[in-house]
Amino acid sequence: MEDRIEAVCDLLMGAAYADKELHEKEKQVVSDFLATLLPDGELTADLKKRIDEFSPDDFKLSSVLSNFSDDSLDDRKKLLEIIAAVHAADEEHDFDEDDFLNEVASGLSLSDDDKKAHSLDYEVESLKDNLASLRPSPPPIPRA
Repeated sequence: MEDRIEAVCDLLMGAAYADKELHEKEKQVVSDFLATLLPDGELTADLKKRIDEFSPDDFKLSSVLSNFSDDSLDDRKKLLEIIAAVHAADEEHDFDEDDFLNEVASGLSLSDDDKKAHSLDYEVESLKDNLASLRPSPPPIPRA
């Protein structure tokens, strides 16, 4: 079986940069996950370099996901769970990260239910209506 540690690394780093920022906590979670996949639990110099030099501009999600297209459904779901954990590392979850999760789920041919399990469940129009109702009414126009 082919070692896909570099593809896993790239996918997790892509997840870490999904919100256009790399938080140190996300980088640490990526390193920790990768270390668990290695026999001695230590990142190789090549993997450390790959993490440090990762370029989100050069990252091609569809190309990386092609490495996992033949995996079992359970393994593809687990990959989505790991990506969600990387997103959670900075204790923020935003729409860019949600979009990334949805792209990954689609690229891995996962169902809508699998997507929903890890994504924000908000309707933007509904949120706008809710926020508008919280806004105070303008004050009355003074009589001249």
